[in-house]
Amino acid sequence: MDKEFDPSNKGHLLATHVLHRGWDAGSILGAALGLDRRAIEERVLKLHHNASQNRVDLYSGAGAGLGTTAAAAAAGPSLWSVLGGAAAGSAVGIVAHMAVPVAHAAELPPGSAPAETRVTWSDAWFHAVWKFMGPRTDKYFGECKAKLFASTPLKGTVLEIGPGHGSTLPYVDKAIKDKSISEYVFFEPNQAMHNKLRECAQMAGLTEGGTAPSYKITSSAAGLPAGAFDMIVSSLVMCSVDDVAESAADLYRWLKPGGTLLFMEHMAHGQQIKAKRLCDKSESKQADPNPTTDTPPARSWGLWVQQTLTPGWKVVGGGCHLDRHTLDSLEATFDSVTVLGVKDSPLAPVIYGTAHKKG
Repeated sequence: MDKEFDPSNKGHLLATHVLHRGWDAGSILGAALGLDRRAIEERVLKLHHNASQNRVDLYSGAGAGLGTTAAAAAAGPSLWSVLGGAAAGSAVGIVAHMAVPVAHAAELPPGSAPAETRVTWSDAWFHAVWKFMGPRTDKYFGECKAKLFASTPLKGTVLEIGPGHGSTLPYVDKAIKDKSISEYVFFEPNQAMHNKLRECAQMAGLTEGGTAPSYKITSSAAGLPAGAFDMIVSSLVMCSVDDVAESAADLYRWLKPGGTLLFMEHMAHGQQIKAKRLCDKSESKQADPNPTTDTPPARSWGLWVQQTLTPGWKVVGGGCHLDRHTLDSLEATFDSVTVLGVKDSPLAPVIYGTAHKKG
């Protein structure tokens, strides 16, 4: 049970794959049933800080494996029996979700403790989803991104929050080649995405910890010093933070005096109406100490739909909220906000532009 994972052993790889699928099924069902995943993780990590990660995977996935086997034996190996067995076995996955640390052995460096390096079910799920959705999303919003980075080229020390797999990098290729960027810091809490992100950064011409232009990846905001960055990039990220106003304040704090935030975010219905007015004026909007949602009654149905869909959407979408008033928070926090464009949509209108900190 405590035998170390051997990536060259095909049996180990197959077993790990099967067990991970059981783990994911149980965890997702547990979340759907309303289990407090964060509280469970914190309590369990205190009890099992030094637990063997292979034992974790064995316990967490055994339920789905046993359930599938039992159903197949009873009804014959058909699609329905396998699906039914996996569903039954996921009940044990829920128990494991409450009884062991949330981590995947194959994705943890040897000797790492769960509290230091771990990939939660939601991280692994969103990483898998984004491998499919990311390129399609980038294609849809590509024109917006191109206009944003053409209007305000990156330079100096740059921080990107929630870069995912590095989809922004092709749009800042010139700034990297010209060495206008001295250092590019990726703040990506989802550690399941780090390998792909590292690969994309190196392909773009960035060197890890080397000569400029260099890059580094961090999963914690604790190491981000105040007033350290010339520019910050936020692309489709503010929808999934815990608190928009608090996150906007963090972005402002991390910027140097005179620094600029480049943002492209989908927002609550009604925010695009305010954004279009600002865009039509072609001028900066000074921070409003008492911002309003500015949502006309005739269009309130859009916000209602977003609020109705958000509870389910955030479970499968990496914590994404459809109804965030991000533009209001940016206006209330930054010294000025410039809207460069709006991509309208009844479900998720996208606004892109810049926000500035006085020098």
